[in-house]
Amino acid sequence: MKLLRSCTVWKQLAIFSILFPAFFCQHLRVAAAADDSSTIEERLHAGKVAVEELHATLKEYYSGHDAMEQSYVLQKSSPGYEEGLERISDKFARAIVWGDKFVVGAIGSSVTAGHDNCAYDSYEAQLERTMAPVAKSLGIEIEVRNAGEGGSCGDSFQNQIWCMRHMVGDDVDVTHYSWSYFESGQSKIVHKFHEMFIRWSLLMDRSPVPLIIYANAGKEVHFTGSYKTLLDAYGKWGFNQLHMQKGLLATHPSLLTGKRWGEVGDGVHNITRYGLKEESARQKSLGVNFRNWHPGPLCFQTLADSIAWHYANAIHLALRNIREESEPRVRWPKSPKLVMVGDLPKPAFCSEDWCMNNDEGPSCVNFELPTFGNPQIKVFDDDDQFNDEKSLYNKSLPDFHLWEAGPNVKMIPREERDLPKCQHADQCRGWRKNKNEPTNPITFRLPRMTVGFIAVCGCCKKTMGEIMIENGMKVVFDTKPITNLTTIFDKCVQVQEKFTGPVINTNGHLTLSIEFPAESGEMTISHVMTL
Repeated sequence: MKLLRSCTVWKQLAIFSILFPAFFCQHLRVAAAADDSSTIEERLHAGKVAVEELHATLKEYYSGHDAMEQSYVLQKSSPGYEEGLERISDKFARAIVWGDKFVVGAIGSSVTAGHDNCAYDSYEAQLERTMAPVAKSLGIEIEVRNAGEGGSCGDSFQNQIWCMRHMVGDDVDVTHYSWSYFESGQSKIVHKFHEMFIRWSLLMDRSPVPLIIYANAGKEVHFTGSYKTLLDAYGKWGFNQLHMQKGLLATHPSLLTGKRWGEVGDGVHNITRYGLKEESARQKSLGVNFRNWHPGPLCFQTLADSIAWHYANAIHLALRNIREESEPRVRWPKSPKLVMVGDLPKPAFCSEDWCMNNDEGPSCVNFELPTFGNPQIKVFDDDDQFNDEKSLYNKSLPDFHLWEAGPNVKMIPREERDLPKCQHADQCRGWRKNKNEPTNPITFRLPRMTVGFIAVCGCCKKTMGEIMIENGMKVVFDTKPITNLTTIFDKCVQVQEKFTGPVINTNGHLTLSIEFPAESGEMTISHVMTL
C-alpha cells in the first residue's frame, strides 16, 4: 500500500497496464476476488456460529426441535420438501453473496396484523427480532413486512391477494398468507384462491416462496384432498402449510387444544422468552396464548420460532452451498431469473383466465394502510394531459378526497395502548365522496392488461359492492360507459370480466372513471385491480 501511494509507482503501473492490459486486469480481478472471498469467508463462519446458537436456543426452549418441524405439513420425509428448502436457501444465498436484504411479506386478516396484542408481539415482529442476530452475522438484513388488515375495512382473502405486489412489494423473498377465520364456510372456493396466492407469488419479481398459515392445530381435512393436491403440486416450489398449534400438540399430546380466552401459558411455557426481560407491567400479557380468537404473544412466539427454525435450516444449507460454489454471484445473481406462467404446473382449481394468461399476476392500487410496494394503478390529476376523461370534470365541484380512519387503539390491550411500540399500522383508507354532495369523478390510469378483468372495491363494509351499485355508481372505461356492473368479492364491483371487444387505445394507456350521483351516500374507494 505504501508503494501504491508513490506517484512514480502509479506511473509505472499505468504504463504496464497499457503494455500488458490482460495481465493487469487479471491481477486486479484476482486481488478483488481475494478480498471479496476473505470477507465472505468471515461472514460464512460468523453466520454458521449464529445459526448454531439459534438452533441451540430453540432446542433447549422446546426440549427438542420436533415441535417446530411438526408445525409444518410438509416435513423432511415429504416429497418436494428438500426441493422447497433449496428454493428458500437460494434466496438466502443471494442475499448473503450480495450483502443484500432478505424480505418476508405477510398478508392476511387481524391475526396477521396482530390485533388484541401490542404490535411488538405480533409474529412478524418476533420473527424479525429472532432472526436479527443471524442476519447481522452474515452482513445482511432481514425485514418482515406486516401488511395484515383487520376486518373493519371489509376485506377478505378474495380481494386482498390481488394486491400483493402493492401491499408487500415486488422485492419480497417469501410471502405469508393467513385468513383462517375468513375461510370458514368457503370450502367450495378457498382452494381456488389458495392456488391464486401461490401462483401469483411465484410470478413476482423474486418469485417469493409462498406459505399459508393457520391459527389452529389442523384437522385431517387440512392434510388431504384439495389441500394435498396443492402441496403435491407446489411443494417443490417451496410452498408449505403451517398450523400454529400443530407442533406443540404433536410433541405434547396431553395439551388441550382450542382457544381459551386470556389464558396464560400454552401448557409448556408460561411466558415468552423476551417476556422475562420486559417491564413488569407487560409480563402477564406476554404469557397469553390466545386472546379471544386472536393468538397472544406466546402463540405468536411458537409460530415465529417454527418459521425461524425453518429459515435457519435454509441458511445452513445456503452456507454450505456458497462454500462449494466457485462463482457464487453467477449462480445467485442479484436479480433472480423470472418464473413464467409456463414454468408452473397446470392449475388444479384456478381458472385459465386468472392463472394461465398472465406472466405478471394482477395489478392493483390499495389505498388502505400499510403498503410497502409500488402501486401499478395511478390516480389521475384533473388536468393531466393523459386523462381521457377530463371532459367529465367541473371545476366548480369538489373532487374525491383521501380519507383515513386513523389507528384503532382498541385492538391493543388497555394497559399497553399508550406505548409507541404497541401501535398497529393497519388502517382503513380510501378516496371518498361525501354524502349528498355533488362531486367530480375520480379517474385511474390502468396498466396493460392481458385478460381485461377490472374491479373496484369500497370501504368499509363487507357488502360495499352491492351498496356502491345501489347508490348509482357510474363507470366509464376507455371513454365508454359501462352499464352491466356486478358485485364480486362482496366489497367490490366488477367492471368487466374480460375483454370482449376492441378498446380505443391499444398501447396500454387506459382510463377508468368512477362517479356517484350528488344524492348518493358516503362512498369510499379502497382498491382498484386489473388482470
